[in-house]
Amino acid sequence: MKTFPILIVCFILSLGMHAQIIIPFENAIPVPSACGDTWEEAGLNHFATNIPSVASCGIDYNSITSSSLWLFPALVRIDLTTLVDITRIEVDVTGHCGTPCANFRIYDSFSAPIFNASETSTPGLETLIFQNSGIPNLSFLEIDGFEGEFHEIRIFVEDTCEAKTDIIVEKGDVYVEDSCFGVILTSPNGTCFRVKVNNSGILTSTPIPCP
Repeated sequence: MKTFPILIVCFILSLGMHAQIIIPFENAIPVPSACGDTWEEAGLNHFATNIPSVASCGIDYNSITSSSLWLFPALVRIDLTTLVDITRIEVDVTGHCGTPCANFRIYDSFSAPIFNASETSTPGLETLIFQNSGIPNLSFLEIDGFEGEFHEIRIFVEDTCEAKTDIIVEKGDVYVEDSCFGVILTSPNGTCFRVKVNNSGILTSTPIPCP
């Protein structure tokens, strides 16, 4: 049996050592309009609900102000579980209550938030900033407001995985003859998975002990 070299490829989230994911609040489909709505923007899942202990829920997307998400009152949760090594999150918000009434929180689980910030209701736009102190995996962020206008969210991710090849295959395929075997990949949390193909050509992955 011939032994074929394997090309190990490191996939990175995006180009650059400090990738930036921007949620501009301007192109969600479908447009959220009520509690219970879900949508995707910038590749991240969003979920709208009411603020705990507040029965009413109001959302406006771009009609009051272009490229803005208004919450009056409402809460939006944005799933961060697909991202690793988040270094910083910035939230641009304008409060319209006269007192602080728009908030930004970060969770690493579904218990208490690890970060909480509120706008000060000074005239004009404010930027609320979360600086990560080294937590590799965050669960979600929340924004809520009684009359809060959210303009943009910027999520900074540190890409430390540079492309590195042990052996390069040119003008050839990687061939695994025995169907018992496959390609072993390591997930961001250190778990190893063997990727194989079934008789229908569908790829499957199975957790295995890391070599």
